[in-house]
Amino acid sequence: MLETRKNGQLAKAILVRLPLAAQEEREQMTSEDRKRAEEALVALRSEQGELSSYKHLDDFTPEDCMNRIRAEMRRMEWLLERQTRRNALLRSTAF
Repeated sequence: MLETRKNGQLAKAILVRLPLAAQEEREQMTSEDRKRAEEALVALRSEQGELSSYKHLDDFTPEDCMNRIRAEMRRMEWLLERQTRRNALLRSTAF
């Protein structure tokens, strides 16, 4: 997964799902994600859904698995929320 992030997975997902997002915003998010991937850092989220930390892959433990899953799910939810809002906006301006 780190390899796909290094290769711009987030950038591709944002471009496909959010083509109208500000280019500067996309570049900043993808740049930060690539940098963390190159450093082998993965996001962890608490049970409350808060970003709790970034942890080096070598320090990752089985106890971190749920926090890692929550972080990935939140990323997908965020992309879907943004896409839903964009689609709603496009529908409202199309009429």
